[in-house]
This record gives sequence, structure tokens and C-alpha cells, in this order.
Amino acid sequence: MLSNDMGILVAFVPEGLPIAVTLVLTIIARRMKLQRILVKTLPMVETLGCVNVICSDKTGTLTTNQMAVTMVSIFTKESPFGMSGPEEPEETGQRFKTAAHQLRLISLLCNRATFENPADRNTPVHMKKVMGDATDSALLRYAAATIDIEKEQGPYRLLHYIPFSSKTKFMASIYEHTSKSSEDDLFSCGEDGMIIMVKGAPECELTPLSC
Repeated sequence: MLSNDMGILVAFVPEGLPIAVTLVLTIIARRMKLQRILVKTLPMVETLGCVNVICSDKTGTLTTNQMAVTMVSIFTKESPFGMSGPEEPEETGQRFKTAAHQLRLISLLCNRATFENPADRNTPVHMKKVMGDATDSALLRYAAATIDIEKEQGPYRLLHYIPFSSKTKFMASIYEHTSKSSEDDLFSCGEDGMIIMVKGAPECELTPLSC
């Protein structure tokens, strides 16, 4: 009787064990789905059971891929920024206001994101749909909440742009200032009216631009 039991056990385990493990992992995967956890492959379930720390550095992997501007730093002053707009410090001179206006204009012009329906003025800025990556979308909403984007971008004509890349870690846009009025020349473009706007990681060296 013992020999028969051992023989049955030895014959059953190699064939039945993979099926039993698969069934168990499938049940766990279905329970994880109810908790809004997507399991692409069954071995991942077993791997997650052995993990203590999960590290991620890519926006959208563990988040909703929606970024927003929450703090603006100009010179040595920081001002919180929310859905209602900026909260600038009370004591701000003309130099600070000019720099803040320049920052908002660069956020608008050095940007490849656009609103799906630019003519929609009734929808709040933070609820408007934007076509573009997460960073550009956040900067576009920041600019639209603080300045009149149609009026501000009117005098500037885009000539060329260098898209952002993980290697250079910056984006550059070259504009021509078409307005003849010196009052509209916020950046003092000079005689040729050309200006280069750059945004990116400040700790990286700016490589020569090849246009």
C-alpha cells in the first residue's frame, strides 16, 4: 500500500505541479485585478511576492502622467502656484515683474503642446485637454493661466526648434520678433529681432546648437 502511494505521488507531482502553480497564480492575478493592479504575465505575480521595494523614475509608470506647476522661483523669491493662479510676493519691483512675464512667455513659446480646442474660453485652464507630453502640457497650462496666450505669442514668429531629447536634456526654439514697437520687445531682441528660448535641466551643459 505504501509503495503504491509513493508510486502515485511520484507520477503525479511532475505533471500536476505546474498546473497547480498556474491555477494559484491565476487566482492571485484576478484578485490583484480587482485592486486595479495590472498583471501582464503570471511569473510577475510570483516575483512581486519577493519584492520589498519598487523604484520608478518614469512619469506615467506609477502615476496618471499628469504634471502641474506648483511652485515658481524667480531670483531668490518663491511663489506658490495653484489652480487659481500665482501667488506673487507682496513686495515685488519692476525687475521681478519683468522676469516673471519673461518666464511665462518662454513657457508658452518654448513649448510644443497645444490645446485641443483653443477657442474654448469657458472651460477652466486646468481642465482643458492638451495635446503634447506631460512637461509641455503643464507649462502650457501655467502660461495660459497667467497671460493672454493669443496676444502674447502674436509678435513672435517661429523659425526653428530643436526638440527635447534625453541626451541633450534641453529644448530650444528660435523666434523672430515681428513687432516694430519697442514696448512689445520684452527680451530686447536686437536689430535682427532674433531670440533663442531654451528650457531644460540647468545642471547640464548646453551643447552648441546646430540649426
